[in-house]
Amino acid sequence: MDNFITKIIDEDVKSFGENEKVITRFPPEPNGHLHLGHAKAIWLNFEIAKKYGGECGLRFDDTNPNAMYPVYEESIKGNIDWLGYKSSRITHTSDHFKVLYQIAHSLISKGLAYVCDLSIEELRANRGGLNGGIESPNRNRTPEENSLLFFKMKQGEFKTGSKTLRAKIDMNSPNFHMRDPVLYRIIEEAHPRTGNEWNIYPSYDYSHPLCDMLEGITHSLCTLEFEEHRPFYDWLLDNVDLPGRRPKQIEFARLEVAHMTMSKRKIEKLIEENNTVMDWDDPRLSTISGLINRGYTPDSIKKFCEKVGIAKFKGIVTPDKLEHEIRDELNKTARRVMAVFDPLEVRIWGYKESPRGDGSFVPSPHAETSFEREVEIENNPEDLSAGKRKVKFLKRIYIDRSDFAWEPPPKWKRLKPGGTIRLKGAAIIKCIDVNRINGKITSLICTYEGDSSGKAKGTINWVSADLAEDVEVTKLKPLFKDAECEEFDDDSYEIVEAKIEPIELEYEERVQFMRNGYYIYNNKKFLEIVPLKDSWVKINKEK
Repeated sequence: MDNFITKIIDEDVKSFGENEKVITRFPPEPNGHLHLGHAKAIWLNFEIAKKYGGECGLRFDDTNPNAMYPVYEESIKGNIDWLGYKSSRITHTSDHFKVLYQIAHSLISKGLAYVCDLSIEELRANRGGLNGGIESPNRNRTPEENSLLFFKMKQGEFKTGSKTLRAKIDMNSPNFHMRDPVLYRIIEEAHPRTGNEWNIYPSYDYSHPLCDMLEGITHSLCTLEFEEHRPFYDWLLDNVDLPGRRPKQIEFARLEVAHMTMSKRKIEKLIEENNTVMDWDDPRLSTISGLINRGYTPDSIKKFCEKVGIAKFKGIVTPDKLEHEIRDELNKTARRVMAVFDPLEVRIWGYKESPRGDGSFVPSPHAETSFEREVEIENNPEDLSAGKRKVKFLKRIYIDRSDFAWEPPPKWKRLKPGGTIRLKGAAIIKCIDVNRINGKITSLICTYEGDSSGKAKGTINWVSADLAEDVEVTKLKPLFKDAECEEFDDDSYEIVEAKIEPIELEYEERVQFMRNGYYIYNNKKFLEIVPLKDSWVKINKEK
């Protein structure tokens, strides 16, 4: 891993003491499930720590008691574990509430913070425009008055939203985040971890740099929208007296994938307002839980993050890169399974007899002593160590209807009247007759033309009709179908029946249905992970 961040850290570590090490952190707010964009941030923080022999911790930003649920914390920890990372420690911003409160008092005593009576709406309005903001009428309160008022805020003597504690910086700063930002606000809600101890809660901008400092973070890696917040990050650290190495904030471009929504707010709205999407783990979503249910693997997600890389500036990634990584991995690891989605019956003559024109039969030169014949098919042609399996080939089989054409187009390489085709691993057959009912093709009559060493233009998969298993297959539209994730209707997925060869599969095993796509298995039900061909290219062609 080499990028502009590692170049900065390379220079920083030259000044480290003998026992110092790089320490990073992943600081999510536990107000929702993580998505693919968070996966990139997790990957970056943990891989940076790994590269330098350091540590990466998990810190929950639990500064808003209204938006916290234990289920989200467990989900976040589970997602990190699933990706294969282990946090060096798990902390909460609330672990530092007492110290953060004391630091706020020290800022007040220095004349760098004051209690403001403006409402949130008035405060926003007074931030002003390009020509500067309007100072609060409470800006010049004495430190003694501010200290008493702040104490009363903590004690619950004021109502929610009636007062805030603000930093005293510069209301005419060109950076809006330096125009006396809020440090504390009143929220009269019990906290899941601290109960009713606090009636005031720190803002993220206030707690973020201080918790970094308190936890010994050396490099605070943030997405690009925090670049404008960095002057306040540095101002705060300049004006507090805390021991240890000062952390450095470095911003990078957040992950944006074309036509894929990675917004907790939009996904939450989708779940609440659309009955088709029931929860955050819906496999059509870009949440990590959704990707897990869809069948994506930790390695495919991490390799995707690595290939996309780390950039200083905003850019949009095409979603075929995500599909490529899971497809590339499963091509090497997934067992092949023969499946037929639209079965067309084929009767093969030649095992023991061949048809005469009058309906009687004569012995075939390829006669077998039994209707059953076992053939061997490789489990994965990309992995010879995966070996082969034995499959029974009977005289009545199913092929996919799409593999036969009554009037084939030019350069057709599958089955047609009078044409031959190779059945995967079994034999070459020739179509000699077609049965119809009311004009619809119902079955084919074919002759056995020898084993698979003969000549044929193409190869198709098949299943023995009397042994095939009926399974339910859910095919999903691409993750990136709806650019704004505003709606998912019933067209976003399709449930179909398929016939597959009899084969024992493990729970959540990933397989390739030959010439079709990759699927994850669950009790005779299969969910499509990704098609064999790039669906992003297909969608662009349709447009």
